[in-house]
Amino acid sequence: MCPVQRRPLLPGRLTEDPFPVRPQRARNNVRLGAYAYAARAVPVGLVAAVLPGAGPGTGVGWLLAVAAVIQAFDVAIGVWRREAGMTIGASSLTVIHTVTAIALW
Repeated sequence: MCPVQRRPLLPGRLTEDPFPVRPQRARNNVRLGAYAYAARAVPVGLVAAVLPGAGPGTGVGWLLAVAAVIQAFDVAIGVWRREAGMTIGASSLTVIHTVTAIALW
């Protein structure tokens, strides 16, 4: 059996990834993806169910309010995972979406 020859990823680079994904980290990233998807899907689904009966001219305010709720969930996930960038970014967007939604109502 002949050994497999690896070509460099890029010319002049290492032939193998120096930072392989560890199984536990991969599971954590999958869990993060699931939480982030749920944080978006549930509020958007609720608005999609409620918005048709809300009356004319309220759609943008509702969507901004839902965006604020989604960002609040992202803040919670960021705090739970101790990721400062996710927490700070989502916090600022929560404030922006909330203020804009209130201004439009």
